[in-house]
Amino acid sequence: MDLPPLSHQALFAAVRSADADAVRRLLAGAEASGSTAPLAAAQTDAGESALYVAAEAGALEVVRLLLPLYDLEAAKLRSRLDLDAFHVAAKQGHTEVVKEFLGRWPELCSVCDSSNTCPLYSAAVKDHLDVVNAILDTDDSCIKIVRKNGKTSLHNAARIGYHRIVKALIERDPGIVAVKDRKGQTALHMAVKGKNTDVVEELLMADVSILNVRDKKANTALHIATRKWRPQVYLFSKIT
Repeated sequence: MDLPPLSHQALFAAVRSADADAVRRLLAGAEASGSTAPLAAAQTDAGESALYVAAEAGALEVVRLLLPLYDLEAAKLRSRLDLDAFHVAAKQGHTEVVKEFLGRWPELCSVCDSSNTCPLYSAAVKDHLDVVNAILDTDDSCIKIVRKNGKTSLHNAARIGYHRIVKALIERDPGIVAVKDRKGQTALHMAVKGKNTDVVEELLMADVSILNVRDKKANTALHIATRKWRPQVYLFSKIT
């Protein structure tokens, strides 16, 4: 039996308000009438499920109430922003919500959006270290996922200068520092475009040979550092 739109609206209103008691009452009423499935299937005009709305807001208690309504395929439903509920929680840095999802569906770690961006990448480029570690503790193989542009989570974390993220990723898989994107650039090429010498040091300690890697325009990281006038990076590499 389909629930009337008013029931859907009441659920979304309760979820947006993080009103766990109201959500609990609505779910109990739907269960009593055998109509929980339509609630799980309901979406906003933006393509958001109730679970998505709760996950984006980091409403942990509400997420726990809603999760039993969904199977994996329903949980993977993307909004018009191209993100599913788990991915948006990771992007927003809601660690405990992320852990709730992973406890039920660890395979969500490797579910990507249309640009092949994985939740790990989205968490890493926002400096959400606890989320990064939660995902890697569940499935560290997702560290090897590359976007359509060939970049790993390490590439952009290095470019932005998030040292603690760079360190965490390298500790899980030192080999990731040698991965090239579609331009032939390693994370070191990206790091020297920024100004965080700690990131450069971290990358070189993992594999000093990446100093010699040339991109598709024949540039090493030192070429880029020189062109962008990064003397600290240049001097460090000479000492190394």
